[in-house]
Amino acid sequence: MLWPIYAYLIVSVAVAVSAAAKAGWAPGLYAVVVSFLCLVAGGGLKASLWWGDKAQKIGGAVVAALVVALAQWLAGGFSVLLIGHHLDGSLWGWIGFGIGLVFTNRKLAASRTAPSRPMDSSAELLGKLGELMERYPTALLDTSRLPAPKQKMKAVIKEVWLREPALRGQLTHAYMHLSQFQDGIGDAVLDCVLPRDTVTTATAKDLDALRQQAIEMTGPKGENFRQWIMWSKVSISEMEILLQEWRTFEREAVHDMRGIVYILAIAGVWILANLLAQRLYPTYQSDEYHKRIAYRVIYLAMFFVVCGVLAGVWWLFTGQF
Repeated sequence: MLWPIYAYLIVSVAVAVSAAAKAGWAPGLYAVVVSFLCLVAGGGLKASLWWGDKAQKIGGAVVAALVVALAQWLAGGFSVLLIGHHLDGSLWGWIGFGIGLVFTNRKLAASRTAPSRPMDSSAELLGKLGELMERYPTALLDTSRLPAPKQKMKAVIKEVWLREPALRGQLTHAYMHLSQFQDGIGDAVLDCVLPRDTVTTATAKDLDALRQQAIEMTGPKGENFRQWIMWSKVSISEMEILLQEWRTFEREAVHDMRGIVYILAIAGVWILANLLAQRLYPTYQSDEYHKRIAYRVIYLAMFFVVCGVLAGVWWLFTGQF
């Protein structure tokens, strides 16, 4: 049951718009930020405690406590008039925290705490490709054995790579393995494994028999191995092309994701620093010039403080900057 969450968000937006129209943009921003932070803190705490591992339980509780503390500090910048009753910002934030804690369900939390399940079609195609890779790890096969055309398999692998960070290593290997499927091989299974009797003779150290086997390998008996050598050159050439394609894809995908994250992070830091500065040193358009200059100095300091806190949290959870 998610309707209480949606209702709380809608009312919070209405309160923010009303506060901005009556008292200025700062109370409106306070209402939006406090409502969002408390709702996310409640839902995140439930997700980490109910469905997280030990590290997620501890980390989720700590992060939720910090988020709530920040929200409660900002909550003094607005109040809510609801059905004729005045509620201060702190109580409105706790209401959001309670709604998030009670009504967040496993399905809603799964989109943030666990990788989403691939679409059935993608899962089916990748499953069949995995079976071929396991059954013929070194063999060269015709492209007709693929569960879909090679270009379709490339697109599926890239699509799932973007959605499933936990599977990226296996997907990279699968993309490179596509070079072992070539047009024109037919029904043959070309492998580099020598005939078993050749290995047995070599183990017995029968040089005459081994010499005879080598002679036979130049005839019809060794045709499969010779075909594998010929087609392996084609496969290696395509693998180099696939490697370049994959590197380009990863570079572009990472740049796209980083660009979106950077834009959102900068916007979030700007808003939060502005709210903190306004909370510490309230100013208005009618204030004297030197007071507004002092506010900008405090705002700049808050901007770097917020950046430092975010960098510290990032280092705490990832171990790197």
